[in-house]
Amino acid sequence: MNKTKQALRQGPWTQTFSGRQFWPMDPRPEDVCIHDIAHALSMLCRFGGHCREFYSVGEHSVRVSFACDSADALWGLLHDASEAYLVDVPRPIKRHLSGYREIETLVQGVICEQFGLSHSFPDSVSLADDVLLHTEARDLMDRPPMDWKHTADPLPERIVPWSQQEAEEMFLRRFHDLFRAPVSKWSSRERNVITMPDPITLADVRAHIEQRIEYCDQVNAEIPSNARKHQRANAVRCELTEVLAMLDRVQEGSAR
Repeated sequence: MNKTKQALRQGPWTQTFSGRQFWPMDPRPEDVCIHDIAHALSMLCRFGGHCREFYSVGEHSVRVSFACDSADALWGLLHDASEAYLVDVPRPIKRHLSGYREIETLVQGVICEQFGLSHSFPDSVSLADDVLLHTEARDLMDRPPMDWKHTADPLPERIVPWSQQEAEEMFLRRFHDLFRAPVSKWSSRERNVITMPDPITLADVRAHIEQRIEYCDQVNAEIPSNARKHQRANAVRCELTEVLAMLDRVQEGSAR
């Protein structure tokens, strides 16, 4: 990102898993990447780490997406997505952190905009969140010293936690099942971003993908901004970045 564009942003920035810059005090939809969200949430442990074994916010989110109404499933999957950029703060602490709620709402709002969700937290997601909280307390915590005063009954099935890698994979799989990117409506020039030739070597694949990522960056750098075009290019860029990471893993395996 050039210095002129960076100077237009407010507050400090953080670096995400994919190497992007994210401004928590000045978030924008084009900064949001589903792979950053999936990875970060799969690395965050619920209950501030006080459960008997590792259980990620990413797994919790996947389970909420299945427990809520099907029409709200994508909202359920992304209901804690702001925590990918702000970390998971336990409920008893969050209510006493001045300004945190406002920042959380701001970040969650641009995530909703990026993925075409309403800004209103669906009732079915709120209920499913409480159901999972009760279920997780039963299955993952020691016996409580006092009643948690749960407002919802737990799920009948018991939770056997996934690993971090499993949680990340399941989160992305669930997302792609629920989110339909409008690639079919792209112009022929835009569609060329994800059209692959018939490469012969991994180097050919890498060069082609890097060229397409560069095009996505050019789209995101356009001023005045085109939010719809940025959303499409950003979604494709995230996918291409993941493909590059897969290529790196393949090459590392071949070198052993």
